[in-house]
Amino acid sequence: MTKPLLWIVDDEEDITEIIAVTGESIGFECKTTTSARSFQRNYDPSSVAAVVMDIVMPEMDGNELLQWLAVQDVSPPIVLISGYGGAYLSVAEKLGETKGAVIVGSLLKPLNLGDLRQILKEIYSAQY
Repeated sequence: MTKPLLWIVDDEEDITEIIAVTGESIGFECKTTTSARSFQRNYDPSSVAAVVMDIVMPEMDGNELLQWLAVQDVSPPIVLISGYGGAYLSVAEKLGETKGAVIVGSLLKPLNLGDLRQILKEIYSAQY
C-alpha cells in the first residue's frame, strides 16, 4: 500500500524536518521544501493527502500560496503554522476558507508536537 503524501512548506529547514519526522511516524510519506514556488512546481493534486505550510515566507507568503491551492483541481487538507502570532493565522484561515481551501488546523511556533501529532493523526485517520 502506498503511503499518503504530506507536503511541508516552510522557509525554516529545521521546522520542515521536525514536521517530517512527526508525519513519517504516523504513516505519511513526507516531502519538504523551503520555497512556496518550488512547492508549486512539484505539486500534483492527485497525490497529495495534506499540506502543512508556514504563513510568513520570503518570495511568496502563505496567503498567496493558500489562494493558489484553493483554485487547484483538488484542495487537500491544510495545516497552517506561524511564528508571528495568532492574528496571522486567523487572517490566513479566513482568507483560505473564503477561497475554498480546507483548513483543518493552525499552530503557533514554536510548535507543540503533541498538537501537531493530533492534527496529523486526524487527517490520516479520515483518509486511510
